[in-house]
Amino acid sequence: MRFEWILLAYCFALVPFAAVYATVCMRLFKAPAASYSANFSKPLESLRGVAATLVVFSHTTMYFYAAGQGAGSKASSYLGQSGVIWFFMLTGYLFWSMVLADRLNLNTFYEKRLRRLVPAMAGMVTAAILYEWVVAGFPRPSIEQVLSALRNYAFYFAGGVHDVFVPEAVSRINNLWTLRWEWLFYIALPIVAALTRSWRGLTFVLVVLSIGLTDVVTQWRGETDAALFLAFYLGMSAAILDRSIRASLERWQSLVDYLAQPIVLILALMLSLSTMAMPAELIRSHNLQFVLLCAPLFFWFLMLGLSRQPDRRWLVNRFSLDMGRISYSVYLWHLLVAYVVHKFFQHGYLPGLNTRTMYLLMPVIVVAITMPLSVLSYRFLEHPFMSAKLKRDNGRTSESSISRSN
Repeated sequence: MRFEWILLAYCFALVPFAAVYATVCMRLFKAPAASYSANFSKPLESLRGVAATLVVFSHTTMYFYAAGQGAGSKASSYLGQSGVIWFFMLTGYLFWSMVLADRLNLNTFYEKRLRRLVPAMAGMVTAAILYEWVVAGFPRPSIEQVLSALRNYAFYFAGGVHDVFVPEAVSRINNLWTLRWEWLFYIALPIVAALTRSWRGLTFVLVVLSIGLTDVVTQWRGETDAALFLAFYLGMSAAILDRSIRASLERWQSLVDYLAQPIVLILALMLSLSTMAMPAELIRSHNLQFVLLCAPLFFWFLMLGLSRQPDRRWLVNRFSLDMGRISYSVYLWHLLVAYVVHKFFQHGYLPGLNTRTMYLLMPVIVVAITMPLSVLSYRFLEHPFMSAKLKRDNGRTSESSISRSN
């Protein structure tokens, strides 16, 4: 257990390094400048960046225990699974914030989601398939291999991920499983939005979904999809809480400022880290207790965004915000990078390194490769499609304004 905590401390210490390096890469590759609206929560954007970085270190350090008789399994699981929970909560929060503000337009919503999620995903999957093709020695693809390749572009809806030319595709692109849940959320929640916008209504829907779609008997004993419903629900509840506080901020300002203090962050982090006392197999995003113990840290970042000091330089700064901006690309590309780096070490291309030194170097090397790759993905695969949509929307707005004036 001592090694688990050392590993956690090591990865936490690398988070600022990763964020600063991401900003350097964004400046080097001239990534588009960010623009934030008045109601934009910079603390939650920073949390997005932290969550992405923790997932990177999770999939990097999973090789620690693969070669170390189980040592490091809890630390790796905590890093990755807590990051996933915060991602799901952020999705629920952002989606329901649009609903509450009457900004959910189903005529454009799914197009925007496709533009946001598909290009970068397709780029990463294509790179993974090309890697397989090169490793296999450039074989001529069979019909079955072509079909397997196409299935890997289906956001996990085509039976997970599939080997195309060589085995172990699951170790390179299995992070796509969360995107399947994102799409299920996007498909289901507009229906919920049409039925209710109250917290009571959301709670009722959560209970119905949990009973109807999951095994109630096992919900508190192990893994259940109800935990993922819970993560989305908590994020949507956070949006309702945010709106309620903003409506009467003067009344709640003192309490918000108190809850946004660093000591509360420490308590929330300690509560999240208490999950390390669980058996390794229960440190999962599919475990209800794990979700509940990780959630308070998300709510702390929410309070920080509502406080009178939302931009604490020690936590919310340009480095963490830049990391948040490229977090989707970071999440997509890091697993493939970690796999290739591990194979590089495994084949002994750096002789003379002992196992411990090799694995301590892995997180640094993976970050060193993932960040510039993610910045390029953001600049050429994410941002152009999002900005094209934005320009088109602005054009429509201008045309409608001209029509009204005439």
